[in-house]
Amino acid sequence: MRTSALAPLALAAALLLTIGGCAAADDASSGGDSSQSSSDDTDDSDVPSSSDEAESGSSDLAPVLTNEPAAGGPQVTLSASGFDPAELTISAGDVVTFSTEEGIYGLIVNNLDSVTVATSIPEYYQFNDAGTYYLKEDISGNTATITVE
Repeated sequence: MRTSALAPLALAAALLLTIGGCAAADDASSGGDSSQSSSDDTDDSDVPSSSDEAESGSSDLAPVLTNEPAAGGPQVTLSASGFDPAELTISAGDVVTFSTEEGIYGLIVNNLDSVTVATSIPEYYQFNDAGTYYLKEDISGNTATITVE
């Protein structure tokens, strides 16, 4: 009986570890997309067509994971229906809070390894360099952009 009571906790822990591990494995392979199924390739088409040109130019743009910012900064909420807002314009140096009200999401910014955003576990990125950053949720393929001026 004791084993069956611990099973849900073990499953939740394994899911969290799998989400982070899968993203790192995909990014480590050459091209990243070669190990993904064709349905993931279809999800990439949801990214605006201008992103193909801009993404190759913005691959050098990398936000920095940071500590919790002062209250009142820009925020992006992840949910099953996507990012809210799907487009955000901020100033260089701003810290964006990524959070969710429910669920577990893998957040990819440009070509960086994904980070896990879960209920009550937000992540904070500081965007120091001007340009366009492309966001993707690792599982659903939902996309968004952040423009830094």
